[in-house]
Amino acid sequence: MLPNICLGHQNSYILTVIRRLIYDYRGIRMQKILLILMVSINILLGGAYSLTLEDKVLLDAKVELLKSENSEMANKLLTSSDTITGGWEDSNFKYSYKMLITASDRIALFIMHEIYNPNSSLVKLLNMQPSMLLLIDANQKANKLVWSGYKEKPVLAEGFSGDDQMVEEGQSVTLMGDINDSSFVTFQWKQTGGTSVALSNIDTLGTSFVAPNVVQDENLTFELNATDSDGNSVSDSVTIMVNKFYQHNIMLRVVRVTEDWMPYTDTSGWTQAAPTKESSNLKYYEAAIWEETASVHLYAFDNDYEPGYSYSSDSLTDKQKIDYREAYMVMKFENMPDANDYEARSSFLKNAFIEFANYLVEKHPDSDHHLEFNGHGGPGGRLFEAMLQYDDASALLAHWSGTLGHNLGVVDMGGPCDKSGYLDLLNFCQYADYYIASDLPNGGYTMDEWTYEKYKETDPDHQYPTLFASYDNLQDVLSKRIDIKRKVYEYSINNMIANKTEQANYLYHCQSFNTFAQGFAKFMEGKSNYSYYDDVLNYLNLNSASSDLIQKYNAIIIRSATNRDFFDWEVEANGILMTEPMSQ
Repeated sequence: MLPNICLGHQNSYILTVIRRLIYDYRGIRMQKILLILMVSINILLGGAYSLTLEDKVLLDAKVELLKSENSEMANKLLTSSDTITGGWEDSNFKYSYKMLITASDRIALFIMHEIYNPNSSLVKLLNMQPSMLLLIDANQKANKLVWSGYKEKPVLAEGFSGDDQMVEEGQSVTLMGDINDSSFVTFQWKQTGGTSVALSNIDTLGTSFVAPNVVQDENLTFELNATDSDGNSVSDSVTIMVNKFYQHNIMLRVVRVTEDWMPYTDTSGWTQAAPTKESSNLKYYEAAIWEETASVHLYAFDNDYEPGYSYSSDSLTDKQKIDYREAYMVMKFENMPDANDYEARSSFLKNAFIEFANYLVEKHPDSDHHLEFNGHGGPGGRLFEAMLQYDDASALLAHWSGTLGHNLGVVDMGGPCDKSGYLDLLNFCQYADYYIASDLPNGGYTMDEWTYEKYKETDPDHQYPTLFASYDNLQDVLSKRIDIKRKVYEYSINNMIANKTEQANYLYHCQSFNTFAQGFAKFMEGKSNYSYYDDVLNYLNLNSASSDLIQKYNAIIIRSATNRDFFDWEVEANGILMTEPMSQ
């Protein structure tokens, strides 16, 4: 039978502490634990309270620690058959408790919780081992709260071993643990999966290695174990995806051909934009969305194709001109819906390009595949002048990369305007390793002294065959593609200054964007104070984003070409346009 204990005014210290705890942890699940304390106080004050009795309480390995480091009271609490037990559980914890009131008017309360969700706010708040002992001393001389068996637990933020990365073969990789807690005194790195690599400084917070050559894209996994001064340890893993560099590449170049730009009978124009159709490292396929014939065609031109054929003789008929070009056609789909029927046209193009992708994968299963579009742009995660809607673009890229067995190498939208919207990267970076685009209108300038040699030097489609042959990883190829864009800006500096034409092209690292997107989505919850064409980095700074989120943003753009140094820009543009505003 539990004793009734009466406390005078001088014994109100316990209640004061309990109230203080409630104020401090208002609105958090800590109140469930405080409820037990209030039950204890109620018993001390002689109130009647019925607790559910259980046959036994779950105790973990920490009980032994508790028994060895605390008083006889603790041992009695853990072993006595006279204790009151109970418990509850929710999505984050399983709680259980034991309570004992001794003849010397002392309440011992043991609370044990098994953590379901180690990242919940309550776990981070408690920062303790999954057990604690609360001794409430109710004697007349000293009323105080005594915390025993209470140790700092090595709780670290999720992902303390660092973010997952994508790297190229032969690239030097650094893994750095994100631990600022000085209580951790020893560290140990080890590889847990993938092609074996030599780790340096495995007993420090940071280690490094050189990415191996791989037969296909491969995940390497590593684990960091951190131990505090009391011998408690925690571990976390990180995955490094090594991107295989393929010796052969396929570039699908897509254009929309309108009749006012180029009639169906013309064999030149867009067909000569990529003059080297095939080299030892790169083969172009070209898809034309023909408005005049309401059809979409896939072409496999070779280096013998002559774009000027339609002008080679005045005696050529329209049929002869068309037949010459269409001899290189490998697949076509007709009866394309009208451009004003957005959904029908999008579905038509999705199905057509899925068949194109099937053809390319069947012909080149061991090549890296890339997508390029030349035409108008605009943000929003759509393709081909927004004719392929967001979901259909996603379905196409998912099918293509899935059938291929790995991501596309790059989606190159560096020509169209304003294609570096957040939704563009969110959609395309699911299915590609790299993305190229601009957050500004492209063009509107001319070279100060135009020559054909300068044009060839600075045009990506002229240079891609040479770039793929000159470098041994895709990131270097694409970085150089950005560098030649800067070169054309330099050839146009006076024209750009005179007209204040802001220009930029960026190379985005998709794995880094995907990491950023997770935190950005949480940051944007409930926010709608922005427009479609606002700048993401500027918005982060104006709205007090965490340094960690901004650091993740800064890792996305790995190469840039701008003319920001030519004159003072009048626009705030740092590389990514905002997402679609939320409704109020």
